Amino acid sequence: MQLFDLYKVSLNGTKLIEASAGTGKTYTLSGLYIRYIVEKRLTPDQILVVTFTKAATAELKGRLRQQLIECKNHLSGFHEVSKDDNKHLFELYESYKNEQHYPDALKLVSLAIICFDQASVFTINSFCQKILDDFNSECQSPVLAELINTDDEIKNYVYDFWRFKQKELSVDLLALIPDIEKIINKFKWLLSKSHYKSIGFRDIEINSKSLGETLSDLKILWESDKELLMDFIYCGKFSGNKYPKKSREKYKNDIEEFLNGQLTDVSKFTAESLKSNLNKDQTVYTFPDFFHQLEPIISEREIFVSQFLQECWNYILERLDKNLQENGIYSYSDQIRLVYQAVKTNSNLAHSISNQWQCVMIDEFQDTDALQFEIFNSCFNQGRNSLIYVGDPKQAIYDFRGADVFVYEKAKLSVDEIYNLETNWRSSEEMLNVSNSMFDSNNSFLLNAIAFHPSKSKDDQSSQLIDKEYSNALAVINSPAMNRHEKLKNELLRLLNFAEIQTASETRKLQEKDIAILVKTNREAVELYEFLIAENFSVTLSSEASIFTTEIAKQLHYLIRAILFPSKENVFTTYQGIFFQMNIAEIHSLNIEELTSEFIALRVQSQQQGLSESLNIFLQEKNVYENLLSRNDGERHYTDLIHLLELFQQQQDNGLSLEQFYEWLIKQISKPENINDNNENQKRRLESDGQKITIMTIHKSKGLEFPIVFIPNIEKIKPIGLNDGKLLNSIVAVHDNDNNGIIDWRGTEEAVAKFQLEQEAELMRVLYVAITRAKFRVYLGADFDKNLDRLAITRLFKNLEVNSANIKDFIIDIDERTNHFNDSNITPALILTPFKGEISQPLSVYSFSSLTKNHQYYAETDEEGKKKENFESFFDFPGGTKSGTMQHHILEELDFNAAKSVIQQVSERQLKENGYDLKWSECLAQQIHTVLNTKLWNDGFELKNVRNKIVEMEFLLPLETVDKVIISRWLSQHRNKSTEFSNDSLKGFLTGFIDLIVEFNKKFYIIDYKSNYLGKSFEDYSFLNLEKSVQHHYYDLQYLLYTVAFTRFLQNKIPDFDYSRDFGGVAYIFIRGMKPDEAGQGVYFNKPDKKLIDEILSEFSHG
Repeated sequence: MQLFDLYKVSLNGTKLIEASAGTGKTYTLSGLYIRYIVEKRLTPDQILVVTFTKAATAELKGRLRQQLIECKNHLSGFHEVSKDDNKHLFELYESYKNEQHYPDALKLVSLAIICFDQASVFTINSFCQKILDDFNSECQSPVLAELINTDDEIKNYVYDFWRFKQKELSVDLLALIPDIEKIINKFKWLLSKSHYKSIGFRDIEINSKSLGETLSDLKILWESDKELLMDFIYCGKFSGNKYPKKSREKYKNDIEEFLNGQLTDVSKFTAESLKSNLNKDQTVYTFPDFFHQLEPIISEREIFVSQFLQECWNYILERLDKNLQENGIYSYSDQIRLVYQAVKTNSNLAHSISNQWQCVMIDEFQDTDALQFEIFNSCFNQGRNSLIYVGDPKQAIYDFRGADVFVYEKAKLSVDEIYNLETNWRSSEEMLNVSNSMFDSNNSFLLNAIAFHPSKSKDDQSSQLIDKEYSNALAVINSPAMNRHEKLKNELLRLLNFAEIQTASETRKLQEKDIAILVKTNREAVELYEFLIAENFSVTLSSEASIFTTEIAKQLHYLIRAILFPSKENVFTTYQGIFFQMNIAEIHSLNIEELTSEFIALRVQSQQQGLSESLNIFLQEKNVYENLLSRNDGERHYTDLIHLLELFQQQQDNGLSLEQFYEWLIKQISKPENINDNNENQKRRLESDGQKITIMTIHKSKGLEFPIVFIPNIEKIKPIGLNDGKLLNSIVAVHDNDNNGIIDWRGTEEAVAKFQLEQEAELMRVLYVAITRAKFRVYLGADFDKNLDRLAITRLFKNLEVNSANIKDFIIDIDERTNHFNDSNITPALILTPFKGEISQPLSVYSFSSLTKNHQYYAETDEEGKKKENFESFFDFPGGTKSGTMQHHILEELDFNAAKSVIQQVSERQLKENGYDLKWSECLAQQIHTVLNTKLWNDGFELKNVRNKIVEMEFLLPLETVDKVIISRWLSQHRNKSTEFSNDSLKGFLTGFIDLIVEFNKKFYIIDYKSNYLGKSFEDYSFLNLEKSVQHHYYDLQYLLYTVAFTRFLQNKIPDFDYSRDFGGVAYIFIRGMKPDEAGQGVYFNKPDKKLIDEILSEFSHG
C-alpha cells in the first residue's frame, strides 16, 4: 500500500484509496475532481461521482462546486487562498498559476462552474435508474410504473403463503412454524441480501404427515408419563451440573413448550445426551422410549421448518419479480439487480455505459455490495476509464442495509494501485494516540480483510482542550446504568463551566455546540434528549426517527380525531395534551359541551377551507405555538409541528378528503417507516443552527467531528446475536471461504459461528466510528466494575493496556447521586416502541376499567360508606370510589417513615377536603400507619424502609389489534384455569397509572392499593379470599399489564436487565385487611411467569 500524494498520483488506470477517519477524504475527492477538469480537460458531465445517500450526494455536490469556486477565485486573483485557509488544496491551486504548464486552468475551472448543473453526481440508486431509463431496450427492463418500499408486499406474501400451507399441513405441524411477525421481520432484513446464494437441505425429504403423527404420539406419551420421565432424569444417575434440581420445573416447561410448537432447545433430553452426561460409575441399560424418540423429532423438525421458510422465501422472490415484470412495480433493490443482470449479460451495454464517463469516482466504497461492485467493475474497469474507489473498511457499519465489507477485499484485487491517506487532520495528537493504540492490533477488527494502518498526526497542534481537572484524551464514566444520566449531567456542567478550547488565534470557553453524545438507537437518543431538556441543557436531537413517532404527531392525531369525531371523550383527550398545557383543575373546569360544539364547527370549516388552513387558525387562536415555545423542549416540539403541518399540506394537495387524510395519518403513526433515502421528508428535522449539544446515533454521526464526544452506554453496543429463537435465527446471511455471500438455511454450527463473528466484527467497526468522531476527548460510559470482562470495548482496552487494575487511572471523578431511583430524577415515561400492524379504523385509548367494563360485577358507591353512623374498626370505614381515591392521595402525599402525628394531620385534612366526618381521623391514621409499618409478606419489607420509589407512574402501551380472546388465553395461563373474556378487538393505546414502584434490595416491585370491602374480619382478607377478589375484578389482568409496561421500561433503562433477577413481583395491598405486626395479612402477592410476560410483550409491541 502506497502513501497517497494528491499532486503526483496518476490520473489513469484504476485505484483504491483507503481513507481512515479524519484523513481528508472529501478534500481528496475534490482535489482529484479539479485535476481531472484542468489536466484531463473533462467537464462535470464526463466525471461520474457516486455515493450512497441523497444527503451525502447533496453535500458532496456542494463541496465540489465550492472548491471549484475557491480555485477560480484563487487563480483569478479575486480572493487568493492562503495555506492556512485550505492546507489540503493550496499547493494544487498554486501549481495551476503556472501558465506554461496550465495555460487554460482558469478557463477550464470557470467553464466547469458554469455547467456544473449537469454534473454527474448520483446515489447508487439514481445512477442505476438513469441507466434503466437511458438504455431501457438494452436492459430489457419493464418501464418503471411505481417505486415502492417492499415491506408491505413481504408481509402480504408471507400471509398468502401461510394460507396456502394451512390447507396442506396439520395443526400440529403448523404449530412448529415460528411466529409470522418474526418471519416477516427476518425476510425484510434478508431482502437486501437476496442476491446471496441460498444453501438448504437439498436432498432430504421430510414426510410431513409422518412427522405430524410422530409428534402427536410423543405428546400423548409425555402427557401420560411426564412426572415419571422427569423422575428418570433426576434419578441421581445423571450430572447434577447438567440437570440441577432447581431447574426441574423449568426443564419440564421447556419440553412442554417444544411439544407445543415453541422454539425451545430440548437437545439435552435426548437419550444420547443423557447417556453422555451419566455420573461416573453409573450405567443405564434402557431409556424410556420418549427420550429415544425425541432426537429424530428434533432433527426432522429443524429440517421441516427450514424447508418451510426457504420455500416461503422463494415464493416471496417470485411474487416480487412477477410484480416487477407484469406491473412495472420496482423495489429499490430491483434497480440495482436489473442493471447488474444487464451489464453482465450484454457486453455492448457495458461498453456504451463506459463511453458516457471518462472518469468514475466511487465514494464510501466500503458501503457497496457485490452487485454494485460488479456493475462498476464490468463497465469501468476494462482499460477505457479512470476508476477510483475511495473508502474505509473500518467504517463499514451498514450491513443491515446490505453493505458488504467483504467486497472491499475483492476490489483490492481488481485495481492497479492501492493508496492510503496517512495524515489525520481531525484529532489532537493525544486523541489520535488513543485511537491508534486501541485499534493497532492484528485482530482488532476480527477479519483478515481489514487491516489497521495507524494515522499520522498533523503538524499543527495549536488547537487543544484546556481542562485543569483532567487531562487525558480518554475518560471513563464508571457507573451503573441507573446513575449514568446523572453522572453525564454533572460532567457536562463541569465542562461547560470550566473547560476551554485554545486555538492559534483565541482561547474561548467550551460551548454546548462542541459536545456530541452518541448512542446506539433512536430510542436511547430520545431518552437522553428528554432527560437533558428537563435539566435545562440546550440540546438538539439529530435522529433517523420518523416524524410520526413524535409526541407532536400523537397530539395532532388526537386533535384531528376530535375534529372528525367531535365526541366529548375525544375533545377531553385533546385538551389534556401539551398543546394546551392545562393542569388537572383547569381541565376539569372546561365546558366540554361548548368545546364539542366548537369542534363540530371546526370540522365544517375544515371541509370547506381545507384542514391545513383550519388547523393553523385554530392553533394560533389557542396560542399553541406560544405554549410549545414556552417549554424547555419547545423548539424541538415547534419544529416537529411545523414539519408535520407541511406534510399535511402535501397530502391535502393530493386531494384527500378529511376522512381519507385521517386514515393516512393513522397509518403513518401506527406503522412509521424506517427512514431512508426514499422517505427522507419524514425524518425529524434539526430544530436549530447547531449551537447546542448534539445527540445522535453512532450511524448518523459517521463523517462528522466534535471536540468532545460522549458514548455513555457502551454496553448497549452489542452484536445482534440469535435472540429470537434457535430455528428462525439460525438462518443466517454470512460469507463463505471465498468471501461470497450465502444465506444458510440449515443452521449449522459453522454458519452460526461465522455469523456471530461477522456481527462482532461489525461491532468493532461501530466502536471505531464512534471513538474517531472526537477531536480532543472521548468519554466511555459503562458499569465497568460489573461488566469490564464482558464488554466489546475490553478488547480495545487490552490494546491500550487498560485493565481492571489500572482502569481507575482513566475514570473521571464525578459526584454520584445517591438516591438514583425516585420521581425527582427519573422521568417515568413508559411509551413502548410503536407497533407495526395496519390500522383500518380510528385508534382508541383504553384504560383498565374500559378493558374490563363487561366484567364489572359490583362496585361500592360513595353513599354506602357515608350511611354508616357507628364504627368498631377500620372495616367500617366508608367505601366507594371517593373513599378509595382519598386513601390513595394520603399514601401518595406521605413520606413513608412519617411520624404518626404527621399521618394524623394529613388524614384529618383529607377527610375534611372530601366531606367526611373527622371522627374517622384516628381510625384512618392508624390504618395508614399499619400499611406503612407492617411487612408486606414473610421475609418481605415494610414500606417505611423504602427509600427509592416512583409514585403514580403513567404508562402508554401501543397495541396492535389484540383480540380479547388472546387476553382470555393470558389469564387462563396465569390462573391455571379456563377464563372467558368477551371477544372484541382492541386497537390503539392502553394507558394507566401504576400506584407505586419501589426498589428494595436491588429488586423492583409494583405496589397497588385497594380499598375494597371484603368483610368485617381479618379472615375475610385471607390470601384465598384476596385471590378470589383479584380474579373477580380482573386485577390480575391489571397487574399483568402493569408488569409488561414496567418490564419494558426497565429493559430500556438497564442494559443487562434480567426479569428473574431484578423484578421482585407485584403486591396488592388491601388496606382494610392489613393487621399490625402480622406479615402478609391483607396483601396479595404474585410474580407473573417470565414466559407469559415475554409473550404479552411480543403481542403489544414488536419493537
